[in-house]
Amino acid sequence: DTYISAYTGHAKITRLLWVAEQSAANDALLRQEALRIALDESKRGENTDLYAAVCKEANLEPDAAFIASTDARAAARLERLMNELQIARNNLIKESIRMGYSDVGRHHEACGDFDKALKAYTRGRDYCTTSRQVASICVDIVRAALFMGSYTHVSNYAAKAESALNAGTSSGTSVDGVAAAAASDASTASRIHCAAGLAALDARKWHVAARRFVRVAADGPPLGGPDAASSRECALYGALCALASFDRGELKTLLGKSGMSAQRGDVDGAAAAASDDVDVVD
Repeated sequence: DTYISAYTGHAKITRLLWVAEQSAANDALLRQEALRIALDESKRGENTDLYAAVCKEANLEPDAAFIASTDARAAARLERLMNELQIARNNLIKESIRMGYSDVGRHHEACGDFDKALKAYTRGRDYCTTSRQVASICVDIVRAALFMGSYTHVSNYAAKAESALNAGTSSGTSVDGVAAAAASDASTASRIHCAAGLAALDARKWHVAARRFVRVAADGPPLGGPDAASSRECALYGALCALASFDRGELKTLLGKSGMSAQRGDVDGAAAAASDDVDVVD
């Protein structure tokens, strides 16, 4: 419960399914509990395909009435959103068009259609009028791409979000590419670092990943809320990647400056202890 409570939605359910699969051979009670929570969570959302996947893993017959009613509500909502978007397009109101595409993207994301969500967010980006809006919608694109497993998109749009945050900033202390002035938007900055860290992790760039993960605010939101990677998870990834790629001096300096020790001391404490006992490589 402590672990899974850090997540919601798609990330929570997919993690529960993984726990159920991994515990099938040796922990029937854990599997049963994971599937129970996953089933309850999936019936709170609109992703009926994911609900059906949970039922299949649990050897249960899906509730056809629930699927039909949920899909019908989703179809009606999408029709309304598309009508509102078309009105905005007819009136040539850029802000309304941008918001319309964002609403459509969030709807597709809630239904588990991440490809359509990504396309809607991408189209909405053309109607942004401020760098903050560009950064925000790029983070939306990153989140959809992450759930699709498209780490090329994750990396590219994390960089675009970073660039948008830096727009108009001609000076300031750099924080791994996010200027200090732009980093005042801690929520967006944390999400960018999380996304960039995950992309670097997928590319096996341990050093880059470590530096990104330790920049995720300890008390800040993870990628788009608790639906991708928790701040605690980022701390763990950062510590492990640092152990794999930093020399001892750099590791100690990083842990000392990261500001994570007080709030995530058990993770960083383990890394600090390991740095004294294990020969880490450059």
